[in-house]
Formats: sequence, C-alpha cells, structure tokens
Amino acid sequence: MSATSPSLYSRQNPFLARIIENRRLNAPDSSKETHHLVIDIRGSGLSYSCGDSLGIFPHNRPEDVESMLSALKLSPEALLQLPNEAEPVSLHEALRSRFYYLSGVTRGFLAKVREKVSDPSEQARLDHLLDTANALELSDYIENHHHDDVLRDFSSAAFTPEEVPGLFRRLSPRLYSIASGPAAYPDEIHLTIGVVRYETLNRQRVGVASTYAVDRVPLNEPVLPVFVAKSHFGLPSSETDMIMIGPGTGIAPFRGFLQERQALKAPGRNWLFFGDRHVATDFIYKDELLRWQEDGTLSELSLAWSRDSDKRVYVQHLLWQQRDRFWEWFSNGASLYLCGDKSGMARDVEETFVRIAVSKGAVADDPDATNAWIRDLKKSRRYQLDVY
Repeated sequence: MSATSPSLYSRQNPFLARIIENRRLNAPDSSKETHHLVIDIRGSGLSYSCGDSLGIFPHNRPEDVESMLSALKLSPEALLQLPNEAEPVSLHEALRSRFYYLSGVTRGFLAKVREKVSDPSEQARLDHLLDTANALELSDYIENHHHDDVLRDFSSAAFTPEEVPGLFRRLSPRLYSIASGPAAYPDEIHLTIGVVRYETLNRQRVGVASTYAVDRVPLNEPVLPVFVAKSHFGLPSSETDMIMIGPGTGIAPFRGFLQERQALKAPGRNWLFFGDRHVATDFIYKDELLRWQEDGTLSELSLAWSRDSDKRVYVQHLLWQQRDRFWEWFSNGASLYLCGDKSGMARDVEETFVRIAVSKGAVADDPDATNAWIRDLKKSRRYQLDVY
C-alpha cells in the first residue's frame, strides 16, 4: 500500500497535518473571534468534496490539565489502562488528550462524587442538589461549574487513579465544515473557526477544540491530528442554481462551494445570504465575496447586520423581504442550503421558508402538510442542511 493511500488515514488513524496559515477574520475590536486556518494535507492521500468536514482531535490546555490534577489530588505519573488502548498511559497524558471535563457536568457525575465524599456537610449539600425538588438549583449549579470546580467544592471526595476513567467522557474529535473547494485547493483544507472564550466563577474558560487549533498548534509543524468526514451535504449539478444561507461561521461550506463553482466554471447561478453583528467588524471574507459578486460568481449577495440598527435584522428577515425573488429562483429549480446554528437561526429560517411557500400557494397552511413537504425536499436534496 502506498504512503498516499487514502485508506491509511482515518478517524482511527488520523494524519498529523501542518497549519500553514492562521489569521483572525474579525476586526480587533469585534466582540467575536473568528479565525481562518489553512491546513496542509500534502502526503496524506486525503481527499475531500465540497460539504465534507475536517475532524480535529484536540488536546486540553496545560493549565486545565494542572487544575484537574490538583482537584483530583492524584499523581500525574499514575498509570491508567484505558479501554481499547494496548498500552497504559499516565494520568497526565489521559487528562491532556483522552478526557473531556471543561464543561458538561452531569447529575451522574455529581452522584459519583456523592458516593465518595466523607464530610457530612458536603454530603448534605450534594443530597440537597440531587433532590428532585431542587431541579432548578441543580441546573444552575451545573451550568456554572466545571468538573474541577465540583471536586474542589466537595474536596473530601477521594478517587483512585483506576476510578478516573469512569468520571469523564472521552474527548471526541470536533468536526469543522471545510471552507475550501478541492478543485481550487487539492492539497489544502481551509477552516473557519469561531473561537470560544468565556468566564465562570472568575475563571477564564475556553472551547477545547477551537483554542487548541488557534492558540496551541504551532505553525508549520506536523502535529495536528486530522481526518476527513464525508457528508451528505454537497453541491448540486453544475447547471443548478444555488441559494445558500449561512450567517457567521455558517459561511464556511459556501466559501468552498463558490471556489469550486468558479474553478469549474459552473453555469448555475449562486445567491448567498450572509450576516453577523456589525458590518465594520464582522464582514468576514469581505474582499472575496465582493470580488465574486463583481466577476459574476455570486449572482446575488444579501447581507444582514443584526447590531447596526435599532431593529435586529437577521438572514430570515432578508429572506422574507426578498420572498418574491427567492421564490422565483426556488420554484424554477434552485437548491436551498442552510448552514449554522440549529436551535436558533436554522429554525427561524426554515419557518420563514415555509411561510413563503404557504404564501405562494405551494403547500397548505397545515403542520402535517408543511412537514411532509419539507421531508420531500430533503429527500430529493432540493433542501440541504448542515446545522449544529
């Protein structure tokens, strides 16, 4: 088997890639921090298609590893035999690269701590939190505490090294939508990463994967473990028109779509709905988008800036405002794509899409009818979502 065989590298055997470019996309005074990464995959045999994702195996920050070691009161050199691993690893290495514990405290974790506490007052506090009558208090506690906070709050709990793997879930790879087209960049994968930073209990917290890739992976060193995750989300035929809705980092796959269509000279028209908070600080990929608009790669560009006026304007509002033009495209065969936040934006956009279809007489104003219509569109791939 050759060294470039695609089968050599996978989720089970990730390729150690180089980050060769890492630049911030937002202006310095933006409330958001979004980075553009270019990852060199030469020599990997990896290939990708528009719509695929890149999986990254992150590592926890050194200071978070040290904090957890301190909270557990265990030696970093203690050896653990982890499931599905041939050789034991040190507790330090396990806390660095195997376990996720920076958020996601659960009732189950608190129950395990309750089994180990010896101090009566701590037992009483945990019994109170775990009482079903105090569900709101428990929810508030979980939201504002990480696992090491809990272990410090209930410091009489004592665990052995062998018990540690049962406390935390495994650190999973993070999937990022690929923001490049393979026809344009066959040896590179581009990512658009929104960096997560926040504060609880007067401590600075971070997203594990976003800060690993942006802050802790040095440029031009083959240390980033990656794999390509294939997706159902992909380009239509080259003649088919596309309507793409992707505010914020949801623009990522559509940047790849547009690169690909430009490189292949696809005749289908392209319409992008994009937006964020402020045009002055958050118009990421501005130069590229305006250049594509100028050369005709982008037939339509609709922009929503939610904090630049007294009235919040989001992509779903633009969709409704331009419903006649939108419906002209869609009813004549355009494919609709949606990428971004699942719970908020995607729900609101789909509701607007349905409202337009009802107003145009394409479907009855009835939940059963509209749900069936949406299912049929997804099945036929006229309507594709990449939401998270």
